[in-house]
Amino acid sequence: MLIALAGAGAISFAPLLYKLSETNPATGAFFRMAYAVPLLFLIVYFSGKAEVRDTQSRRLTLLAGIIIAFDFLAYHSAI
Repeated sequence: MLIALAGAGAISFAPLLYKLSETNPATGAFFRMAYAVPLLFLIVYFSGKAEVRDTQSRRLTLLAGIIIAFDFLAYHSAI
C-alpha cells in the first residue's frame, strides 16, 4: 500500500515538472514514451516467451500505439 501511495505521489508531480521544463509538447511526449522502451525491452527479454502474432493483431497493436501517441501529445499540449 505504501508503494502505491508513493507511486501516486510521484506521478502527481509529473505535470508540474513538465511545465517547469518548458519543452514543446511533441518533445515531452516523445521522451515520455522513449524512457519506457528499456523497461519494456527487459520485460520482453526476461519473460522468455516467443509469441508469434497474426497480421490483424499486429495492426491493432500499431493502431493502439498511434492512438496513445496522440493521447500523450494532447496531454502535453493541455498542460
